[in-house]
Amino acid sequence: MWYYKNREFLCYLLIWSSCVLFAIISFTRQSSKYFSLYKDDYNDFETGYFIRKQKDIADLEWQTMIFLLQKIWIWICALLILSEFLRKKKLFEVLKLSQIWTSLIFVLTHFGPITLVGIIIQPFLFKIIRYITIRKSALWICNIILIFLISFYKYKISSETFRIYYGYNEKEIYLHILAIYWTNLRSFSFFMEQDKNSYRVSNLDMYSYCFYLPVLFNGPFLFYTDFKNAHLETLSIKYRLFNLANNILRYLFWLIVIELSLHFIYVNATSFQVKLVESFDGWALYGYGYLMGQYFHMKYLVVYGLSTSVAKFENISVPSLPKCIGRIHLYSDMWKYFDNGLYKFLLRYIYVPVMKSSYMNKKILSSLLCFTFVYIWHGLDSYILIWAFLNFIGIVIENSSVSFYQTYLKNQKSSIILVIHS
Repeated sequence: MWYYKNREFLCYLLIWSSCVLFAIISFTRQSSKYFSLYKDDYNDFETGYFIRKQKDIADLEWQTMIFLLQKIWIWICALLILSEFLRKKKLFEVLKLSQIWTSLIFVLTHFGPITLVGIIIQPFLFKIIRYITIRKSALWICNIILIFLISFYKYKISSETFRIYYGYNEKEIYLHILAIYWTNLRSFSFFMEQDKNSYRVSNLDMYSYCFYLPVLFNGPFLFYTDFKNAHLETLSIKYRLFNLANNILRYLFWLIVIELSLHFIYVNATSFQVKLVESFDGWALYGYGYLMGQYFHMKYLVVYGLSTSVAKFENISVPSLPKCIGRIHLYSDMWKYFDNGLYKFLLRYIYVPVMKSSYMNKKILSSLLCFTFVYIWHGLDSYILIWAFLNFIGIVIENSSVSFYQTYLKNQKSSIILVIHS
Protein backbone atom coordinates (compact mmCIF):
# COMPACT_ATOMS: atom_id res chain seq x y z
CA MET A 1 0.00 0.00 0.00
CA TRP A 2 2.83 2.39 0.91
CA TYR A 3 4.51 1.71 -2.42
CA TYR A 4 1.36 2.46 -4.46
CA LYS A 5 0.59 5.65 -2.50
CA ASN A 6 4.09 7.00 -3.07
CA ARG A 7 4.03 6.02 -6.73
CA GLU A 8 0.74 7.88 -7.12
CA PHE A 9 2.20 10.92 -5.33
CA LEU A 10 5.30 10.91 -7.57
CA CYS A 11 3.07 10.67 -10.63
CA TYR A 12 1.08 13.74 -9.57
CA LEU A 13 4.28 15.60 -8.73
CA LEU A 14 5.77 14.83 -12.15
CA ILE A 15 2.64 15.93 -14.01
CA TRP A 16 2.30 19.15 -11.97
CA SER A 17 5.98 20.06 -12.26
CA SER A 18 6.03 19.36 -16.00
CA CYS A 19 2.98 21.56 -16.58
CA VAL A 20 4.40 24.42 -14.50
CA LEU A 21 7.77 24.18 -16.25
CA PHE A 22 6.16 24.14 -19.69
CA ALA A 23 4.01 27.17 -18.76
CA ILE A 24 7.08 29.09 -17.53
CA ILE A 25 9.01 28.27 -20.72
CA SER A 26 6.03 29.35 -22.87
CA PHE A 27 5.81 32.69 -21.05
CA THR A 28 9.57 33.27 -21.16
CA ARG A 29 9.80 32.58 -24.90
CA GLN A 30 6.91 34.82 -25.88
CA SER A 31 7.86 37.70 -23.58
CA SER A 32 11.56 37.56 -24.50
CA LYS A 33 10.69 37.70 -28.19
CA TYR A 34 8.49 40.74 -27.57
CA PHE A 35 11.03 42.62 -25.46
CA SER A 36 13.91 41.90 -27.85
CA LEU A 37 12.19 44.36 -30.23
CA TYR A 38 10.86 46.63 -27.48
CA LYS A 39 11.71 50.34 -27.47
CA ASP A 40 12.41 51.05 -23.81
CA ASP A 41 10.86 54.53 -23.46
CA TYR A 42 9.98 54.03 -19.77
CA ASN A 43 13.31 52.65 -18.53
CA ASP A 44 11.94 49.20 -17.73
CA PHE A 45 15.35 47.62 -18.39
CA GLU A 46 19.02 48.16 -17.69
CA THR A 47 22.17 46.27 -18.61
CA GLY A 48 22.59 43.58 -15.98
CA TYR A 49 25.61 43.52 -13.71
CA PHE A 50 25.61 39.75 -13.24
CA ILE A 51 25.24 39.00 -16.95
CA ARG A 52 25.64 41.32 -19.94
CA LYS A 53 21.96 41.01 -20.76
CA GLN A 54 19.00 43.34 -20.25
CA LYS A 55 17.55 43.14 -16.75
CA ASP A 56 13.95 43.86 -15.77
CA ILE A 57 13.89 46.83 -13.33
CA ALA A 58 10.21 47.74 -13.78
CA ASP A 59 9.28 46.90 -10.18
CA LEU A 60 9.91 50.12 -8.25
CA GLU A 61 9.29 48.41 -4.91
CA TRP A 62 12.06 45.84 -5.40
CA GLN A 63 14.54 48.40 -6.75
CA THR A 64 13.74 50.63 -3.77
CA MET A 65 14.42 47.81 -1.32
CA ILE A 66 17.83 47.20 -2.92
CA PHE A 67 18.48 50.96 -2.72
CA LEU A 68 17.58 50.97 0.99
CA LEU A 69 19.63 47.87 1.77
CA GLN A 70 22.76 49.51 0.36
CA LYS A 71 22.27 52.50 2.68
CA ILE A 72 21.01 50.90 5.87
CA TRP A 73 23.16 47.80 6.44
CA ILE A 74 26.05 49.64 8.12
CA TRP A 75 23.62 51.46 10.43
CA ILE A 76 21.99 48.17 11.41
CA CYS A 77 25.39 46.66 12.22
CA ALA A 78 26.28 49.65 14.40
CA LEU A 79 22.90 49.49 16.15
CA LEU A 80 23.27 45.78 16.92
CA ILE A 81 26.75 46.20 18.39
CA LEU A 82 25.69 49.14 20.55
CA SER A 83 22.43 47.46 21.63
CA GLU A 84 24.19 44.26 22.60
CA PHE A 85 26.69 46.16 24.72
CA LEU A 86 23.97 48.17 26.51
CA ARG A 87 21.79 45.08 26.98
CA LYS A 88 24.71 43.22 28.58
CA LYS A 89 25.26 46.15 30.95
CA LYS A 90 21.48 46.19 31.64
CA LEU A 91 21.29 49.84 30.62
CA PHE A 92 17.82 49.45 29.14
CA GLU A 93 16.85 53.11 29.24
CA VAL A 94 20.05 54.06 27.39
CA LEU A 95 19.32 51.20 24.96
CA LYS A 96 15.96 52.73 24.11
CA LEU A 97 17.60 56.12 23.58
CA SER A 98 20.17 54.58 21.24
CA GLN A 99 17.41 52.90 19.21
CA ILE A 100 15.57 56.20 18.87
CA TRP A 101 18.57 58.32 17.95
CA THR A 102 20.02 55.79 15.49
CA SER A 103 16.76 55.84 13.53
CA LEU A 104 16.33 59.62 13.69
CA ILE A 105 19.91 60.32 12.56
CA PHE A 106 19.62 57.76 9.74
CA VAL A 107 16.37 59.29 8.48
CA LEU A 108 17.68 62.84 8.77
CA THR A 109 20.95 61.94 7.02
CA HIS A 110 19.48 60.05 4.08
CA PHE A 111 15.94 61.40 3.70
CA GLY A 112 15.88 64.85 5.28
CA PRO A 113 13.66 66.69 7.77
CA ILE A 114 10.37 66.20 5.89
CA THR A 115 10.50 62.41 6.31
CA LEU A 116 11.60 62.87 9.91
CA VAL A 117 8.59 65.05 10.70
CA GLY A 118 6.31 62.57 8.93
CA ILE A 119 7.22 59.72 11.28
CA ILE A 120 7.59 61.77 14.50
CA ILE A 121 4.22 63.47 14.33
CA GLN A 122 2.04 60.34 14.38
CA PRO A 123 2.91 58.88 17.81
CA PHE A 124 2.80 62.44 19.14
CA LEU A 125 -0.77 62.90 17.87
CA PHE A 126 -1.86 59.57 19.33
CA LYS A 127 -0.36 60.62 22.64
CA ILE A 128 -2.45 63.81 22.63
CA ILE A 129 -5.59 61.73 22.05
CA ARG A 130 -4.54 59.46 24.90
CA TYR A 131 -4.26 62.43 27.26
CA ILE A 132 -7.73 63.61 26.26
CA THR A 133 -9.45 60.25 26.60
CA ILE A 134 -8.60 56.58 27.18
CA ARG A 135 -11.41 55.35 24.92
CA LYS A 136 -10.17 53.03 22.18
CA SER A 137 -12.85 54.36 19.85
CA ALA A 138 -11.07 57.74 19.94
CA LEU A 139 -7.82 56.04 18.89
CA TRP A 140 -9.65 54.41 15.99
CA ILE A 141 -11.14 57.69 14.83
CA CYS A 142 -7.75 59.37 15.04
CA ASN A 143 -6.12 56.51 13.13
CA ILE A 144 -8.63 56.49 10.27
CA ILE A 145 -8.34 60.28 9.89
CA LEU A 146 -4.53 59.98 9.85
CA ILE A 147 -4.57 57.23 7.21
CA PHE A 148 -6.81 59.32 4.96
CA LEU A 149 -4.48 62.31 5.39
CA ILE A 150 -1.45 60.12 4.62
CA SER A 151 -3.15 58.85 1.45
CA PHE A 152 -3.81 62.39 0.23
CA TYR A 153 -0.29 63.42 1.21
CA LYS A 154 1.06 60.49 -0.83
CA TYR A 155 -0.36 61.98 -4.03
CA LYS A 156 1.07 65.41 -3.26
CA ILE A 157 4.57 64.23 -2.46
CA SER A 158 4.66 62.01 -5.57
CA SER A 159 4.16 64.98 -7.88
CA GLU A 160 6.99 66.08 -10.17
CA THR A 161 6.91 69.61 -8.70
CA PHE A 162 7.47 68.32 -5.18
CA ARG A 163 10.35 66.08 -6.25
CA ILE A 164 12.11 68.86 -8.11
CA TYR A 165 11.59 71.43 -5.34
CA TYR A 166 12.77 69.24 -2.46
CA GLY A 167 15.33 67.19 -4.40
CA TYR A 168 13.78 63.76 -3.73
CA ASN A 169 14.14 60.93 -6.22
CA GLU A 170 11.43 58.35 -6.85
CA LYS A 171 12.92 55.75 -4.50
CA GLU A 172 13.33 58.21 -1.64
CA ILE A 173 9.70 59.27 -1.96
CA TYR A 174 8.59 55.64 -1.94
CA LEU A 175 10.57 54.95 1.26
CA HIS A 176 9.27 58.18 2.79
CA ILE A 177 5.68 57.00 2.32
CA LEU A 178 6.46 53.44 3.48
CA ALA A 179 8.00 54.72 6.73
CA ILE A 180 4.91 56.83 7.45
CA TYR A 181 2.48 53.95 6.81
CA TRP A 182 4.38 51.43 8.94
CA THR A 183 4.85 53.99 11.73
CA ASN A 184 1.09 54.46 11.68
CA LEU A 185 0.47 50.79 12.51
CA ARG A 186 3.06 50.74 15.27
CA SER A 187 1.84 54.01 16.81
CA PHE A 188 -1.74 52.79 16.85
CA SER A 189 -0.76 49.40 18.28
CA PHE A 190 1.36 50.99 21.02
CA PHE A 191 -1.57 52.95 22.44
CA MET A 192 -4.05 50.11 21.96
CA GLU A 193 -1.78 47.93 24.13
CA GLN A 194 -1.56 50.43 26.99
CA ASP A 195 -3.34 49.94 30.29
CA LYS A 196 -6.86 51.30 29.80
CA ASN A 197 -6.83 52.90 33.25
CA SER A 198 -3.54 54.75 32.80
CA TYR A 199 -3.01 58.09 31.08
CA ARG A 200 0.76 58.05 31.54
CA VAL A 201 2.87 56.92 28.58
CA SER A 202 6.64 56.56 28.47
CA ASN A 203 8.17 58.56 25.62
CA LEU A 204 11.17 56.22 25.55
CA ASP A 205 8.96 53.15 25.21
CA MET A 206 6.80 54.81 22.58
CA TYR A 207 9.52 56.17 20.29
CA SER A 208 11.93 53.22 20.62
CA TYR A 209 9.14 50.93 19.40
CA CYS A 210 7.67 53.22 16.76
CA PHE A 211 11.10 54.09 15.29
CA TYR A 212 12.74 50.66 15.51
CA LEU A 213 15.10 50.85 12.52
CA PRO A 214 15.07 47.24 11.19
CA VAL A 215 11.32 47.44 10.49
CA LEU A 216 10.95 51.21 10.05
CA PHE A 217 10.69 51.09 6.25
CA ASN A 218 10.03 47.46 5.30
CA GLY A 219 7.93 45.99 8.06
CA PRO A 220 6.71 43.48 9.00
CA PHE A 221 4.44 44.61 11.79
CA LEU A 222 5.61 43.72 15.32
CA PHE A 223 3.36 43.96 18.37
CA TYR A 224 4.53 46.30 21.10
CA THR A 225 4.18 43.54 23.71
CA ASP A 226 6.67 41.37 21.76
CA PHE A 227 9.06 44.31 21.39
CA LYS A 228 8.79 45.23 25.07
CA ASN A 229 9.52 41.70 26.32
CA ALA A 230 12.67 41.25 24.20
CA HIS A 231 15.06 41.88 27.11
CA LEU A 232 13.53 38.98 29.08
CA GLU A 233 15.11 36.41 26.75
CA THR A 234 18.47 34.97 27.80
CA LEU A 235 19.72 33.16 24.69
CA SER A 236 23.50 33.18 24.35
CA ILE A 237 25.26 35.60 22.01
CA LYS A 238 26.92 32.71 20.15
CA TYR A 239 23.59 31.04 19.44
CA ARG A 240 22.01 34.29 18.25
CA LEU A 241 25.02 35.22 16.11
CA PHE A 242 24.94 31.81 14.43
CA ASN A 243 21.22 32.16 13.67
CA LEU A 244 21.69 35.73 12.43
CA ALA A 245 24.50 34.75 10.04
CA ASN A 246 22.58 31.69 8.86
CA ASN A 247 19.41 33.69 8.19
CA ILE A 248 21.16 36.63 6.53
CA LEU A 249 23.07 34.32 4.17
CA ARG A 250 19.86 32.48 3.37
CA TYR A 251 17.93 35.60 2.39
CA LEU A 252 20.89 37.12 0.53
CA PHE A 253 21.02 33.90 -1.48
CA TRP A 254 17.39 34.34 -2.50
CA LEU A 255 18.04 38.02 -3.24
CA ILE A 256 20.73 36.94 -5.72
CA VAL A 257 18.36 34.35 -7.20
CA ILE A 258 15.75 37.08 -7.81
CA GLU A 259 18.35 39.41 -9.34
CA LEU A 260 19.58 36.65 -11.66
CA SER A 261 16.07 35.63 -12.69
CA LEU A 262 15.22 39.23 -13.68
CA HIS A 263 17.78 38.89 -16.50
CA PHE A 264 15.67 36.16 -18.11
CA ILE A 265 12.11 36.36 -16.76
CA TYR A 266 10.50 39.73 -17.44
CA VAL A 267 7.47 39.34 -15.21
CA ASN A 268 7.44 42.97 -14.00
CA ALA A 269 7.92 44.66 -17.36
CA THR A 270 5.16 42.46 -18.77
CA SER A 271 2.64 43.88 -16.30
CA PHE A 272 2.82 47.24 -18.15
CA GLN A 273 2.30 45.70 -21.60
CA VAL A 274 -1.42 44.99 -22.04
CA LYS A 275 -1.09 44.05 -25.71
CA LEU A 276 1.57 41.50 -24.89
CA VAL A 277 -0.59 39.86 -22.21
CA GLU A 278 -3.56 39.78 -24.60
CA SER A 279 -1.41 37.99 -27.19
CA PHE A 280 -0.44 35.14 -24.81
CA ASP A 281 -1.78 31.68 -25.46
CA GLY A 282 -3.17 29.68 -22.55
CA TRP A 283 0.13 28.15 -21.44
CA ALA A 284 2.01 31.47 -21.49
CA LEU A 285 -0.81 33.11 -19.52
CA TYR A 286 -0.69 30.34 -16.90
CA GLY A 287 3.08 30.75 -16.66
CA TYR A 288 2.76 34.51 -16.28
CA GLY A 289 0.20 34.18 -13.47
CA TYR A 290 2.28 31.59 -11.64
CA LEU A 291 5.50 33.62 -11.93
CA MET A 292 3.77 36.81 -10.73
CA GLY A 293 2.74 35.04 -7.55
CA GLN A 294 6.13 33.40 -7.02
CA TYR A 295 8.01 36.65 -7.59
CA PHE A 296 5.74 38.47 -5.14
CA HIS A 297 6.33 35.74 -2.57
CA MET A 298 10.12 35.69 -3.04
CA LYS A 299 10.33 39.48 -2.84
CA TYR A 300 8.63 39.64 0.53
CA LEU A 301 10.48 36.55 1.77
CA VAL A 302 13.72 38.51 1.28
CA VAL A 303 12.40 41.86 2.55
CA TYR A 304 10.70 40.48 5.66
CA GLY A 305 13.37 37.81 6.14
CA LEU A 306 16.21 40.32 6.47
CA SER A 307 14.20 42.55 8.83
CA THR A 308 13.05 39.72 11.09
CA SER A 309 16.53 38.17 11.18
CA VAL A 310 17.81 41.32 12.88
CA ALA A 311 14.80 41.54 15.20
CA LYS A 312 15.18 37.87 16.22
CA PHE A 313 18.83 38.51 17.05
CA GLU A 314 17.56 41.12 19.51
CA ASN A 315 15.25 38.51 21.09
CA ILE A 316 12.08 40.00 19.59
CA SER A 317 9.31 37.56 18.75
CA VAL A 318 8.54 38.03 15.04
CA PRO A 319 5.70 36.90 12.76
CA SER A 320 6.20 33.95 10.45
CA LEU A 321 7.56 34.64 6.97
CA PRO A 322 5.46 34.46 3.79
CA LYS A 323 4.47 30.93 2.84
CA CYS A 324 5.04 29.80 -0.74
CA ILE A 325 1.88 30.37 -2.76
CA GLY A 326 2.34 26.94 -4.38
CA ARG A 327 1.53 25.41 -0.96
CA ILE A 328 -1.55 27.52 -0.23
CA HIS A 329 -4.89 26.07 -1.28
CA LEU A 330 -7.37 28.18 0.72
CA TYR A 331 -7.66 31.91 0.17
CA SER A 332 -8.01 32.56 3.89
CA ASP A 333 -4.60 30.90 4.29
CA MET A 334 -3.12 33.37 1.81
CA TRP A 335 -3.90 36.17 4.26
CA LYS A 336 -2.97 34.12 7.29
CA TYR A 337 0.42 32.94 6.05
CA PHE A 338 1.62 35.59 3.62
CA ASP A 339 1.81 38.77 5.70
CA ASN A 340 1.40 37.19 9.12
CA GLY A 341 2.17 40.45 10.97
CA LEU A 342 -0.60 42.41 9.26
CA TYR A 343 -2.94 39.43 9.64
CA LYS A 344 -2.36 39.37 13.41
CA PHE A 345 -2.92 43.14 13.58
CA LEU A 346 -6.28 42.78 11.82
CA LEU A 347 -7.19 39.77 13.95
CA ARG A 348 -6.45 41.45 17.30
CA TYR A 349 -7.82 44.93 16.67
CA ILE A 350 -10.70 44.34 14.23
CA TYR A 351 -11.77 40.73 13.65
CA VAL A 352 -11.85 39.42 17.24
CA PRO A 353 -13.53 42.53 18.78
CA VAL A 354 -16.29 42.43 16.14
CA MET A 355 -16.75 38.66 16.61
CA LYS A 356 -17.27 39.31 20.34
CA SER A 357 -20.00 41.85 19.59
CA SER A 358 -23.74 41.20 19.32
CA TYR A 359 -24.02 42.03 15.61
CA MET A 360 -25.67 39.60 13.21
CA ASN A 361 -23.56 38.10 10.42
CA LYS A 362 -20.45 38.83 12.48
CA LYS A 363 -18.11 36.88 10.21
CA ILE A 364 -19.10 38.84 7.12
CA LEU A 365 -19.01 42.16 8.97
CA SER A 366 -15.61 41.50 10.58
CA SER A 367 -14.14 40.43 7.22
CA LEU A 368 -15.61 43.50 5.52
CA LEU A 369 -14.12 45.82 8.14
CA CYS A 370 -10.73 44.09 7.86
CA PHE A 371 -10.58 44.54 4.09
CA THR A 372 -11.88 48.09 4.36
CA PHE A 373 -8.98 48.88 6.66
CA VAL A 374 -6.56 47.08 4.29
CA TYR A 375 -7.83 49.24 1.42
CA ILE A 376 -7.55 52.51 3.35
CA TRP A 377 -4.13 51.66 4.81
CA HIS A 378 -2.68 50.65 1.43
CA GLY A 379 -3.90 53.89 -0.16
CA LEU A 380 -7.07 55.07 -1.85
CA ASP A 381 -6.19 54.03 -5.42
CA SER A 382 -8.93 52.41 -7.50
CA TYR A 383 -6.86 49.29 -8.25
CA ILE A 384 -6.38 48.73 -4.50
CA LEU A 385 -10.14 49.02 -4.00
CA ILE A 386 -10.72 46.36 -6.69
CA TRP A 387 -8.03 44.13 -5.19
CA ALA A 388 -9.42 44.44 -1.64
CA PHE A 389 -13.01 43.89 -2.83
CA LEU A 390 -12.10 40.74 -4.77
CA ASN A 391 -10.21 39.45 -1.73
CA PHE A 392 -13.30 40.04 0.40
CA ILE A 393 -15.54 38.23 -2.10
CA GLY A 394 -13.09 35.30 -2.18
CA ILE A 395 -13.15 35.01 1.62
CA VAL A 396 -16.97 35.21 1.72
CA ILE A 397 -17.28 32.45 -0.89
CA GLU A 398 -14.82 30.26 1.01
CA ASN A 399 -16.52 30.80 4.38
CA SER A 400 -19.96 30.21 2.88
CA SER A 401 -18.78 26.98 1.26
CA VAL A 402 -17.25 25.72 4.51
CA SER A 403 -20.40 26.65 6.44
CA PHE A 404 -22.62 24.91 3.85
CA TYR A 405 -20.50 21.77 4.04
CA GLN A 406 -20.48 21.67 7.83
CA THR A 407 -24.20 22.33 8.29
CA TYR A 408 -25.64 20.36 5.36
CA LEU A 409 -23.36 18.02 3.46
CA LYS A 410 -21.49 16.73 6.53
CA ASN A 411 -24.75 16.07 8.41
CA GLN A 412 -26.23 14.42 5.34
CA LYS A 413 -23.17 12.19 5.02
CA SER A 414 -23.45 11.20 8.70
CA SER A 415 -27.15 10.37 8.22
CA ILE A 416 -26.37 8.14 5.26
CA ILE A 417 -23.73 6.29 7.28
CA LEU A 418 -26.21 5.77 10.16
CA VAL A 419 -28.84 4.40 7.75
CA ILE A 420 -26.33 1.98 6.23
CA HIS A 421 -25.21 0.72 9.66
CA SER A 422 -28.81 0.32 10.86
